[in-house]
Amino acid sequence: MERPWDALPRPLLTVIFSKLSLEDRLPATFLVCRGWADAANDPQCWQSMLPEAISPEDAFIKTLDTLHPFPRPVDSFDALSRLRNLVRRAEGRITALYISPFLTNKPSNDDEILRYVAESCPHLKYLSLQGSFSGSEAAIIEVIHSCRKLELLDFSFSTCFSDVVLEELGSCCPNLCGIKRCGDLYYSEAYAIGWNLSQVKLLNLAWSSLCSRGLSTIVSGCHGLEYLDITGCSSTNSIDTMRDYPWEPLGCYIAMRGIVCSSMPTDI
Repeated sequence: MERPWDALPRPLLTVIFSKLSLEDRLPATFLVCRGWADAANDPQCWQSMLPEAISPEDAFIKTLDTLHPFPRPVDSFDALSRLRNLVRRAEGRITALYISPFLTNKPSNDDEILRYVAESCPHLKYLSLQGSFSGSEAAIIEVIHSCRKLELLDFSFSTCFSDVVLEELGSCCPNLCGIKRCGDLYYSEAYAIGWNLSQVKLLNLAWSSLCSRGLSTIVSGCHGLEYLDITGCSSTNSIDTMRDYPWEPLGCYIAMRGIVCSSMPTDI
């Protein structure tokens, strides 16, 4: 005899809901029946904006795609209310967050959202700043000082990226192991990665403006590097340039211009 969905134990429903994308969790849980709505009130359902089936490394570091759980809000009040509602449902234990769905354009509310994250999400481990075109250095530093459990950070096309921010990460976030940066990447920032974040294992710098000197500095400083994506970095992807780097000691998984290899071969 088949068991009705609304008769499933609450813990099992909670596990099932956490495997859905946030976009599917919202309409699919509260409106079906009382049992589903009761299970959906479990904070475990809302602690991550990621479906459980996707690893944080794949979602925040190794892909160029961005997950958009729902459309951008119309105004800053609606945006902050939406984020507060998510934090309330998770009882303040948010672990994975994309800020893009909470940002507005006119006026921009990047710093308001970032400061709320700093105030309300001390358990945050995975954060994407992609889409934050107006966030300030000061606001992201507040997040770094408050969210010291951070492990993965996506800075792609964000104004929150700077050598000062990277230095603060090195001082405050000992568990940080992955960074993604598409967009402008100056030598001072590459230097900050190499000498302040030597513990980083995952770097996605695809389609950034990383230069050959910056790449050399990162490789020299990040001795534990396990994954490096420099696809589209035109200043670093020539055969002559790549031959000069000490890839073999790293044993690093490298992606460049569509070519992926476990370590850079010596005869390229």
